[in-house]
Amino acid sequence: MLVLSSSTFLLILGLILVTPSLAAQDAQRVLRVHTQFDPAILAAIKAYPDPVDAFISLRPEAADGLAEPRLLHVAGEREPQWLTEGDKMRLRRQGKKFTDITDYEQFYAELAETSTAGKAHLPEISHQRYIKPLFSRVSTSRMHDVLAHMTHYYTRYYGSTEGEQSSQWLHDHIAKIVLESPFHTHISLEFFTHPFPQSSIIARFEPKVKNFSAPLTIIGAHQDSMNYLFPLLPAPGADDDCSGTVSILEAFRVLAESGYTPLNGPVEFHWYAAEEGGLLGSQAIAKYKKESGATIGAMMEFDMTAFVARNVTESIGFIGTEADEALTKWALSLAEEYISIPASIYRLPSGAGSDYMSYTQLGYPSAFASEGNPLAGGGFPGDFDPYVHTARDTMDVDDETGEFSLDHMARFTELAIAYVVEQAGWDNKWSQYWFHSSALSNAALSQYSQAMATAISRPIFSHQPYKLLFQVIYASTIVARIPAWLAVAIVPFLRPNPRWTVAQTFLARLAYAVTDMRARVGAEEKLSLDAGLEGKRFQIIDPTKPEFYTGPMASHVKPTRIGGTWFPDVPDGNCTSKVVLLYLHGGAFVQGSGRESTCGFAANALLEGGRIDFVYALQYRLSDWSGTCPFPAALQDALTAYLFLLQQLEILPHNIILCGDSAGGNIAISLLRYISEYGVELGVASPRCAALFSPCVKPFDFDTKTKPQFSTDFLPSSFIQWGTQMYTAGREDASTDPYINPSGNPFSLPAPVFVNAGTAEVFYAGIKSWAEEMQQHERNQVTFHEEEDALHDTLLIGHVLKFEKSAYRAVAAMENFMQDVSS
Repeated sequence: MLVLSSSTFLLILGLILVTPSLAAQDAQRVLRVHTQFDPAILAAIKAYPDPVDAFISLRPEAADGLAEPRLLHVAGEREPQWLTEGDKMRLRRQGKKFTDITDYEQFYAELAETSTAGKAHLPEISHQRYIKPLFSRVSTSRMHDVLAHMTHYYTRYYGSTEGEQSSQWLHDHIAKIVLESPFHTHISLEFFTHPFPQSSIIARFEPKVKNFSAPLTIIGAHQDSMNYLFPLLPAPGADDDCSGTVSILEAFRVLAESGYTPLNGPVEFHWYAAEEGGLLGSQAIAKYKKESGATIGAMMEFDMTAFVARNVTESIGFIGTEADEALTKWALSLAEEYISIPASIYRLPSGAGSDYMSYTQLGYPSAFASEGNPLAGGGFPGDFDPYVHTARDTMDVDDETGEFSLDHMARFTELAIAYVVEQAGWDNKWSQYWFHSSALSNAALSQYSQAMATAISRPIFSHQPYKLLFQVIYASTIVARIPAWLAVAIVPFLRPNPRWTVAQTFLARLAYAVTDMRARVGAEEKLSLDAGLEGKRFQIIDPTKPEFYTGPMASHVKPTRIGGTWFPDVPDGNCTSKVVLLYLHGGAFVQGSGRESTCGFAANALLEGGRIDFVYALQYRLSDWSGTCPFPAALQDALTAYLFLLQQLEILPHNIILCGDSAGGNIAISLLRYISEYGVELGVASPRCAALFSPCVKPFDFDTKTKPQFSTDFLPSSFIQWGTQMYTAGREDASTDPYINPSGNPFSLPAPVFVNAGTAEVFYAGIKSWAEEMQQHERNQVTFHEEEDALHDTLLIGHVLKFEKSAYRAVAAMENFMQDVSS
């Protein structure tokens, strides 16, 4: 959304435009997190006070384009005036709002002579039984994941390659939702292309029976972003307007997955390109609709839906400026009926709006919903986000001005769902029969919907009495197979590995069956911060300052208090010179604890050689069916523990060893990546080295049965798949996220790394391949050790499966590695 005045904009930027040098200093400050930032941009801003001159100094080939005449209607001016494309940069820096009507001057003039205003569709609000049960399906986790991806682009400027890429990704993401919906044949999806690189996107719900006299319902948001200081600076655009984009996207997903089909005319979801260029995308689409003779009953824009000002009651603000008065009042009634927070109507000076004005210009009824009162306290930005159009418009905002809130966005998603269904109705004969049944009240329907949502997300065998019944039946099959397993174990040539002992062979098969059973019922493990049997050795630690949890750590999942156990005892007194190993246990992200029962054998084995003085076994949060602690919860906890050693205990970085096995190895790799990418910026030093035992480097490789080691390992595919599903919480982009899936995503290691894999484990080939991949990347120091005939993670479970010697040999190899990197 565009701002109002030059004085306001200068205030928002903190007076960074007073001099060129101050502008450069601010750009340097906010761009530290962007590793791809070109220092030449900073130099140009410092050298040229005029943004156009600065841009041409960097992109001489753009000079002709910036000189191109454009007809701009600047806010506050009575008539449009001919300026240039470059003048848009100057207007933005001055904080002036404008609409670019260059391509529409004649169209608007002719329309003014012939067109009459359209009448808003204002149906009676009556679909509560359809709408309210849908609110439980709104997922802030899904919203967060899309936001994280979209704000990862350096900018979504409509004229940039990144702007084009972001619109392509958004289109493809929507396409997946369409394909996965139960009635996807009634949904169409298209690009609406423009002369510039970025495209607008239109997704359309079609009624079963087309009626061209029925009104079209439109809901929109703009997908582009821009830095008003200088267009080549970062523009994450989290609130403006990725928040609106994602709010309506989540509404679209909930409706699509619920099999929504409109009854009273089609419904279109629009994601506009180039709002920041002067409403270019929405003007083109609105003109196309007008020329096509479309009858639009209602259009509502969602722009900036995430910010909640500090010490202010969370609310929804409808902007009445250049919006349809009757539709805006109807929208207010809609919010009062369905949304749990207050809503009000506010006014702004003429021209201070968003894409909805493109429809108002053509006589279509439109409304505008945003994050609060823009004039609270006497002037703009009021309760609006003060960081829009800057590099600080991120998901991490939580300071004295207010916070970026996914929950606030969810209220707008609920508003969008209610708007669509109340405007266009719901054509679902089965639903009508069900919802009108006198045997099912609204309260019962809500309970049914929640129960169905749970049943979809959890396997049936995780519920009682099915869970107990399944375990009894499964346990009986285990008992029945024991004689066969014993026979195989006793006869050497029948063993999957002839060099294994009888006990190793039998226990490996038993462990496979028990692990498979636990995975199939989704056996959850509850953690506690009570001292327990560990007593004073179990130490609780609190998260450090919020600014340390940035990038992939920034999430709706927040850092929290955690604990861990010291081995052999709690360090006494000054321990800055002691060698401390931070241990992250395995367990597929869903099992294990930082207690003696889980980590005792591993910790004692690591202490055996005498090179390590203390082990702190972290009890990181486990993922489960509730979805409360998915990624990056465990990674946040690992960082909390690492910073505890550095900042609270003041352990020298050179005396800290990072260690993880299996899933813990995956978390350790992610922490190394985080230190590599953000350590310098945050002042977080690297550890001496890291040791990874059977690390889970390919968490999405569930096909264990085709592996040569299938018969010699205890890991069933069900266990791997269960853990990955819980850890990623259904994120569609999880398999490509380098912080979740290390394989195929090499990076510069901040410290030497030791990698151990057993030749008899199903992860062997993947671990070896990843180690080789990392060895070839830049100047990484990676030592790969393979433990002959060892199955998965003998460090953690070797004492249970009689592979103690294997575990101690692997630790000895690690100690030799430590000696090498210390010399």
